[in-house]
Amino acid sequence: MSKMILTAVALSFGLSAMTGPVLIPVLRRMKIGQTIREEGPAAHLKKAGTPTMGGIMFIVAPVLFLTVGFGLVGFLDDYIKIVCRRSMGLTPLQKLSGQLLVTGLFAYYILTFTDVSLAMRIPWLPGRYLDFGIWNLPILFFIVLGTVNGVNFTDGLDGLAGSVTVIVAVFFTVVAAGSHSGIEPVTCAVTGALMGFL
Repeated sequence: MSKMILTAVALSFGLSAMTGPVLIPVLRRMKIGQTIREEGPAAHLKKAGTPTMGGIMFIVAPVLFLTVGFGLVGFLDDYIKIVCRRSMGLTPLQKLSGQLLVTGLFAYYILTFTDVSLAMRIPWLPGRYLDFGIWNLPILFFIVLGTVNGVNFTDGLDGLAGSVTVIVAVFFTVVAAGSHSGIEPVTCAVTGALMGFL
């Protein structure tokens, strides 16, 4: 394992782990706690008052546009839950609109200011790509929105989304290292930050 990968994991883990003990007491003092829907399982009611917005801990570590953009949507959702005492937070249409805006800005940046191709590289087949031409853009939206909402749906119990995402980030690190894509520092930073969060 390269020194760069170990450094990315260690730094993001350290930053995330150090943020937690400072952030959680502040959230408790501010009475920023989770409100629980009454129609859910009775076992979830014990989560009432658990500090929310914990995602700040790992957003600080891997500062990426999509992470910060979707983090802002999540922040607004939590803010509405806390301030308005509305357990649902943003409406589905509001949440989807925010996600579409962030994804659209990301796609615009990629297409306008970079030479990154939207064609998908086939892992372990050098020089082989799936290029759907004009359909690459809708596929990008589908993948990004599907991924972020998959995490949202998984985030029902404490630590569940974080633990699942750590496994996914480790997988992407192995794929990135095997394909020499150069994104290992990013996937390792996500892994370390989430481990610190957990």
